[in-house]
Amino acid sequence: MQADPIKFPRGIKWLANQLHSLGFKFGIYTSVGEKTCGGGQPGIMGHHQIDAETFAAWGVDYVKVDRCGWPGEVVPGKYHKSFYRITGRVQGYQNFSAALNATGRTMYLEICDWGEDDTLEFAPQIGNSFRMLWDNFPQWHRIAEIYSYFARVLAVPASTSPGAYAYADMLEGGVDGHLYNRDIFPKSSLTEREAATEHAMWSMWSSALILGYDVSNPEKAWVTGLLKNSAMLKINQDPLGIAARLAIRNQQEGGCVFTTGCFLTDVWVKPLADGAVAVALVNMAGTITQNDPRYSTESISVSWDVFGLDDNTSVAVYSATEQTPFGTMSGSLSVEVKPHAAHVLVLTPRIRVRG
Repeated sequence: MQADPIKFPRGIKWLANQLHSLGFKFGIYTSVGEKTCGGGQPGIMGHHQIDAETFAAWGVDYVKVDRCGWPGEVVPGKYHKSFYRITGRVQGYQNFSAALNATGRTMYLEICDWGEDDTLEFAPQIGNSFRMLWDNFPQWHRIAEIYSYFARVLAVPASTSPGAYAYADMLEGGVDGHLYNRDIFPKSSLTEREAATEHAMWSMWSSALILGYDVSNPEKAWVTGLLKNSAMLKINQDPLGIAARLAIRNQQEGGCVFTTGCFLTDVWVKPLADGAVAVALVNMAGTITQNDPRYSTESISVSWDVFGLDDNTSVAVYSATEQTPFGTMSGSLSVEVKPHAAHVLVLTPRIRVRG
């Protein structure tokens, strides 16, 4: 593997050194097969050891390994039936992980398997993060699909630990993109409220916070404001590294078949290393627009028994969303949450919370 002399006239190592001098880490992209996704650049197949050594020599800190380019996966014009299950691809990830470790350089490994090869069965043992689904894109219904996956797959919290995190894909708040990330579809974007919910839930799940938008665009300064929320970052970076679990769901029976009065609210719980617990109160509402007239602001409640606490336990409540204390409470709490919004609280009891 060599650097493109036109794009990188001074080489990759020079670029990595420049970024390191500015306090940044340097990441690079490849794929487990012969070619990368989309661009068709060389993947690591057949030379994973020398590629790992090259990345180490260049000073790479982060390697994303996609799942494209495995022999036999594509036929002209469509995906082959074996695209999703091809013998050897998992071993390809495993071999490359071992090759990175053998270099002696610490490199963060993202396994971008899209959740297709029984990802939770192998990726937590060999990667630092692992993609659970196909690409995210800037529309609420895609956020809702990712959210739904994390809500129903109980193995995700059990598979997440320090150094091994389920990854929900890059953050799309602030991105002016297209449906399905294809320019043949209409343009789409998340509202500020929806982007805040995306950021909140990625933080609750201990997912890597990788930005998908242009940070130099002054029109998107509100996104940078979200990402500078130190309370939310602390939850995301908590050393326990445990992904939140869905503790309570309230939804009208039979789905939303009414013109008004529909609801879908959730309570997520994430134990923290200092004995506190992060709680996300989420009003998912409809899957298309936050202004769907069938849904409205909901009062979402949670009682102390969800955390294994006695009703008389005094709990200091801090709003990570608003970055302000809510005071000391006992027994339960309720918060008004708008459609497509999440309110994240940090609860610190006098006794340690059971995980």
